[in-house]
Amino acid sequence: MLFTTLLHNIKLWVIWLETYLKEALVKCNMEQNRGMILFILVICGVLLVLGCVQETKQTVTKKENPTIDDIVINPALYENETLILNGTYGTSDVDTNICCDKTAMKTRSDTLICGKLYCLYMAAGEVSFYPTGGIVPAFYDREEAQKLYNKTITINAIVRLLDGKPYFGN
Repeated sequence: MLFTTLLHNIKLWVIWLETYLKEALVKCNMEQNRGMILFILVICGVLLVLGCVQETKQTVTKKENPTIDDIVINPALYENETLILNGTYGTSDVDTNICCDKTAMKTRSDTLICGKLYCLYMAAGEVSFYPTGGIVPAFYDREEAQKLYNKTITINAIVRLLDGKPYFGN
């Protein structure tokens, strides 16, 4: 579909350019150079097509050690992956200035782990600390959550998607 639209737009561009050049050639009385000009147009069109096709072939590669920000930016690459990640512990009622609109909240008890630019919700009771294996406290466990707030934690979690948005859970 993209390629067909691209070819259609190039065809329209070449027709417009050919018409423009014909008018210019008539005005300049340079009909003898028409073949050379059309050759140059064809080369430009081919280069344009190759440039557009090359641009569409660029792919995003999965990082071996992704960050929270990497997961939020390209969640589909990491879906169902079990990862060990570092981040800052936070809670959704306090961290209103963090960009959380690109992550999914599974329950209202979920807590956040924040990277440099984004945060991800951790489903309540479903994410464990690394390497100890203890469960990361949920939002409703206020006393435990307060001890961790704004501290760097390391978690072992599975990346899940909910409506295309990532969160950590089982």
